[in-house]
Amino acid sequence: MKAIRTTLTGLLMAGALQTSAAQASVDMQKTYPAHVFTRNVDKGEVLLVEKTSKTAYLVDLDPKLPRTARRFDHLMVGENAGRKQKQGDKRTPEGVYEVQTFLPEQALDRRYGSGAFPLDYPNPIDRLAGRNGGGIWLHGRDDADKAKWATHGCVAFNNQDIRALSNVLSADTPVVIASRVEFVDRQHYKAERTRVMRLLDDFINAWQDGDFKRLDRLLDPRFRGVGGLDKQAWLARKARIHAVQGWREIDADKVVALKDSDEQVVFDFEQSYCATHINSRGRKRLYFRRDGKDFRLVSEKYTALPARPADPEKVRRFIQHWLGAWNRRDLGAYIASYADDFRDTRHRDLKRFREYKAGIFRSRPEQRVRIEDLRIEPLDASRFRVRFVQHYSSREYNDTGRKTLIVSGCGNHFRIERETWNKL
Repeated sequence: MKAIRTTLTGLLMAGALQTSAAQASVDMQKTYPAHVFTRNVDKGEVLLVEKTSKTAYLVDLDPKLPRTARRFDHLMVGENAGRKQKQGDKRTPEGVYEVQTFLPEQALDRRYGSGAFPLDYPNPIDRLAGRNGGGIWLHGRDDADKAKWATHGCVAFNNQDIRALSNVLSADTPVVIASRVEFVDRQHYKAERTRVMRLLDDFINAWQDGDFKRLDRLLDPRFRGVGGLDKQAWLARKARIHAVQGWREIDADKVVALKDSDEQVVFDFEQSYCATHINSRGRKRLYFRRDGKDFRLVSEKYTALPARPADPEKVRRFIQHWLGAWNRRDLGAYIASYADDFRDTRHRDLKRFREYKAGIFRSRPEQRVRIEDLRIEPLDASRFRVRFVQHYSSREYNDTGRKTLIVSGCGNHFRIERETWNKL
């Protein structure tokens, strides 16, 4: 009987060990934070704060997938549980924020320890929800105050941890504060990243395509855009711009998407806007708030950056496309390569130039054009001077000359503004 009991106990212990090992294996796979998603980002950090366990995680934005670089334990949070709602409620907020600056120890009262990072609470989503208050910091603590166990709403770290963070965090570093921080396995992380990025892509594509019904559905009724424009004024302005532009390319690059437990999704990215006579770049931040099953855009922030010059290689491909249309005698594609305000060597406008070329295409079916010594010189972020030697041959006429084109555009859209030719 004793032998049977011993064997049974051994089996139960072995089973428990196997279950524990299997559970540990599953948990080890859940290493990806379901709050931070990136696209085309190769550096940066995000700080995650979990109020329930009083733990924080520093996440490195690795080029492949974000990874947890460090864990911080024994934090202090607001004395009262729940999401901060108003000034003086002694609660810590929950949401997506960013560091404003760093305040060194010598500039602070001793209760803030070895330094402090003020956050931008309340963010636009907080304000929309009627949340107020301020002065929410990540800071150290007074080691001499042994009775201290909570804050009035800030997040307090050990002093050595604040010193470590002072070497990593900087102005604009994102901070996500959640009741609970969720980690998932690689498969679930990628699926969630696809879902989150689809929200941004839907907004960018609707804006680029001029789909104002779709934009209307994506914007919260209380939306406020850059300059304080409300929803209807913002949509009307976009519609006016769309009406006078023949085309536009809007690109979101270096995207960092951040979400709290369930209310907020915030996108931070470099926006490139390319259209007729426009080539601009800036840092854009979009705040989406849950509305039932969907997320709707509540607010946007924009900071202009120096425009990135158009890619000369794309200009080279444009010239080859233009040359190919000419050799195919494809008048439509050829003329589409010219700007509406085009002028040629003889000061012909686009209409007269098209009529002239149509006659040439009809009368010289055997024409061939080749170019050599192609040179592309940037004039500014969206204009180029293109020079080459042009050899023209047909049954009736042959010549060689140096041609100069002024080409404008960006993205994948270029047009010829001016054309001059000198015989060699």
